Amino acid sequence: MPLSQARRRTAVSPWALAAAVARKPRLVLYTVLGSFTVVLAIVLIVVIIVTSAVAAIFNACQEQAEGMTQDAPSAPASQEARSEIPDDYLPIYQEAAEKYGIDWAVLAAVGKQETNHGQDYSGCATSEDGARGPMQFIPSTWASQGVDGNGDGEKDPCNEEDAIHSG
Repeated sequence: MPLSQARRRTAVSPWALAAAVARKPRLVLYTVLGSFTVVLAIVLIVVIIVTSAVAAIFNACQEQAEGMTQDAPSAPASQEARSEIPDDYLPIYQEAAEKYGIDWAVLAAVGKQETNHGQDYSGCATSEDGARGPMQFIPSTWASQGVDGNGDGEKDPCNEEDAIHSG
């Protein structure tokens, strides 16, 4: 038999394949289910890998942030900070920073910006925007965020300890 005739006999036409599939519906069902299972497994593996990577990145960032806040409160004051910050304010900034786990310099920066560490407003002067005290709290913010920093039983935005601890 010539080679061309042999090829014709072994070649399957699309119609013959469709007829074979129609005679064996379970074969089609098993093929579809098998393909779906493989695709589902691949998707699950990708989801697990991506989730693990995101969790690892999140944990690394959280550990780094925790390390930064643990080191920050004990940072020494520079000579420049010591010369600008009043003697009674520096220990309050450092105490509040240690208590709340932040860098004391952040609190000092706010105090410097708002009232030059209480030196620009005498007593409890109110700014033109209605802010009060050395950290310049607006009354509505003080009502929700103010704390008793000195333990005297009162929350006073004009008291430097209360204000700095609230900051």
